[in-house]
Amino acid sequence: INQINLNKYADEIIDIFDPKKQFIKHRLYRNHTTIDEVKNKVTSILTFRDLSKLGRDLNKTIIIDNIAENFKLQQNNGLEIKTWTDDIRDVSLLDLTNILKDLYTFRIKDIKDVVKKINDEVLSRVKKGMPNWYNDIDISKYI
Repeated sequence: INQINLNKYADEIIDIFDPKKQFIKHRLYRNHTTIDEVKNKVTSILTFRDLSKLGRDLNKTIIIDNIAENFKLQQNNGLEIKTWTDDIRDVSLLDLTNILKDLYTFRIKDIKDVVKKINDEVLSRVKKGMPNWYNDIDISKYI
């Protein structure tokens, strides 16, 4: 899969969230990653997104990725989503859409504290084996 196809795939998903391009202003793709070489017993290369390179207000910036390590530099700006595996019953994007709408509707000045609390709740749900990580999360309790 080449970079153009990956970008197109990401754009198709993002356009589902924001078909009129009103809310999502900037997009990062794999070519925007930073490479970090980790030298332990085995040398490995990790890639991650550095949101500070966007030059945008990180108090209002969210990254959604299926690999949490990709947003390790700004953990409280990231929402992890399950990897989609062609399962028509997978409603992760729909559940996450409701969270994003709420974040926008409540006009939160700094989303990092709320995102951290959402991530803590999601982690608790994952530990309990709940299949829908973001289903019915009420962010108003975190504001």
